Amino acid sequence: MSLAVETHLAVRILVVDDDPDFLDIVELLGKQLIIDIVRANSSAEALEKASKTSLNGAILDVQLAGEDISFELASALRKLPGNQCLPLAFISGKAHIYNRVAAADAGASLYLTKPLSLDALNSAVQYLLSLSSDNRYRILFVDDDQEMSDIVAATLEKHDIYVRTLNEPIRILDALHEVRPDLLLLDLLMPGLNGFDVCKMIRTSARWQDIPIIVMTAHTTMDVRVSSFNVGADDYIAKPFNEEELVSILKSHIRRYRLLKQMTSRHPITGLPLHRTFVDQLQILIALAKRKSFPLTLAVLTPKDFKQIRETFGFRAADDVVALCGQLLAKQCEASDLIGHLSEDKIIAAFPDSTSDEITSLLKTFAGNFAVYDFTSNDGKTFRTELKLSVANYPNDSHRPYKLIKLAEEKL
Repeated sequence: MSLAVETHLAVRILVVDDDPDFLDIVELLGKQLIIDIVRANSSAEALEKASKTSLNGAILDVQLAGEDISFELASALRKLPGNQCLPLAFISGKAHIYNRVAAADAGASLYLTKPLSLDALNSAVQYLLSLSSDNRYRILFVDDDQEMSDIVAATLEKHDIYVRTLNEPIRILDALHEVRPDLLLLDLLMPGLNGFDVCKMIRTSARWQDIPIIVMTAHTTMDVRVSSFNVGADDYIAKPFNEEELVSILKSHIRRYRLLKQMTSRHPITGLPLHRTFVDQLQILIALAKRKSFPLTLAVLTPKDFKQIRETFGFRAADDVVALCGQLLAKQCEASDLIGHLSEDKIIAAFPDSTSDEITSLLKTFAGNFAVYDFTSNDGKTFRTELKLSVANYPNDSHRPYKLIKLAEEKL
């Protein structure tokens, strides 16, 4: 059975703003998150488009055509059929207290201020989706038995779990990319590519190696169960299944998976996006740079002799150095810039519409200022340190995010 796209289940966010550049950024973010962004630059256009499609949320600019009319627009949107509980966010360049009160009265879940960073925008969209009734648990079920696929799908749909079925395991990677599930439910004995092979393949994929994999099989001997765990399965369910047990096991694993993703997307010390999250957002910036034909400079900063700092002054002091570097750099970055925590001792930043020479000059000044900060070791000793830095440029050095990062690291 081929994996067909079910457009009626697409996630859609309405974004109303008269700034085309802002709409471009939001649209690119939507593509990265596999979300349909419905663009509108006026109240009339927003109401027209909202009346023709289902929405999971809306982000409204407070100032449309210079007037505070978005609150009336919010009321009108929620009067449309099916939109009574539409999650709303308002955004404005001026965070007046009266606008915040008016937004709350209009039913806002979020109030955002411009300029808005990609990271903040990403968080806002994800929060709106968390409030949406369509933010259901998503499962990809792989089984060559069409009858069993239909039974499982119908069973889980009763518990508000969204299921996509795949009867051709050879298409598993394409299906994962298309569905972006929270969990993979997998039959073991299938012709061609069996469940054991699928498990082994998934666990070698950097993108999907953490996804929960639950095997569903009629063969529940000890040897089969042990073999399943050895190739990367997290749990197993016997056929024929018990509905209550099936739902309980799936929901338990999905809850932990979502919590793990939330906890691991940011560094616990600096609070900055980690490597995978940074790369996802960097892809959006590069796509925008390509569309708008402007350069983008990537920079990597790290304390000199980090290993020696850690051995001489202690792990806490070494963490303090990296944390301060990230915090100070984040404060000096523009809203359109992107900053992340690349590895234990490396801070990374992307600067759109900037050349390598411009960013190198700015970061040299930043490094000079950083060198005068005093740090305290575990035993109370005071020390200072310096930063090493390097840059790579789009499009001169590479068009690919990972290549740009690798080049910048090599130049250190």
